[in-house]
Parts: sequence; C-alpha cells; structure tokens
Amino acid sequence: MDETTISGVAALCFLADDSGFQGNLVTEDQKHFGLVGKATESCCHEYHTCCFEKPPVFYDITLTAPGSGDWSDVVLRGVMRTGGDNCSLSSQEVTFDTDELLVNQSAEAHIKKYFSTKWLGRSCYVCIGQLLATVLRENHTDKIK
Repeated sequence: MDETTISGVAALCFLADDSGFQGNLVTEDQKHFGLVGKATESCCHEYHTCCFEKPPVFYDITLTAPGSGDWSDVVLRGVMRTGGDNCSLSSQEVTFDTDELLVNQSAEAHIKKYFSTKWLGRSCYVCIGQLLATVLRENHTDKIK
C-alpha cells in the first residue's frame, strides 16, 4: 500500500440538516477531486461530550478523481465535524478548517457556478478552506502524484 497526501482548497456544500455534503478540491498543481460526505451513525473516535456545545457529526467521505482511469475512489470513514456552520473536519486521515463561509445568496451563486443544480434552493451553505487528506492506496501506477 502506498500513502498519498492530497491537499488544496476545498469548497464543501452542506445540506441544511448536515446529513451530507458535496464538494470539490483543487490542489496547488491544479488536480481536481470530488468529495461526497454522508453522515453516519457509527464512528470510530472517542471524544468527550463535555467539550462540545452540540455533539459532533461524523461523515464517511468518498474522494474521487474524475477522469483518472487509474484512480479508484477512496472512502475516508468516521471523519468528525465540529463547529456548526463554520465547520472543521478532522480524523487521522483528514483535516479541514473553514476560512470562508457562504450563506444565502452568496451560497446560491457559488452552488450555481460550481455544483449540481439539485443543490439550489435547499438552504445549503458553503464552507471554503484548506483540506489535507492522507490516503492509503494499493500499489499501482498513479498519475495523481
């Protein structure tokens, strides 16, 4: 297994109920990745409930590289989300902190430009910031590196 680190600017479009998100990640060398997060009941992290105003949400995040025939989707499980709308994501494999939060008309304009129209009119909000993901992949030729 090879360990690959992917980092860049991510825009994450969250559903208002925090049940999931869609996102994109652009690396410094202009590689593009898709992100899909689905809330999950199970988590593999221990945390102290007294440390949070409201309990964190956990996501399983699928990372894809559209157009890369040798890249298989990678699922990052049990990524903890804290901080309300101005969120942070963290696990052993992922870190993300919001630098810019888009809501209402700003979010709708961003969604219209960068995401599927199915996300419009659903009271979504967009978090933009630096994302770092470390993934384990099977040994094979990798054009992503």
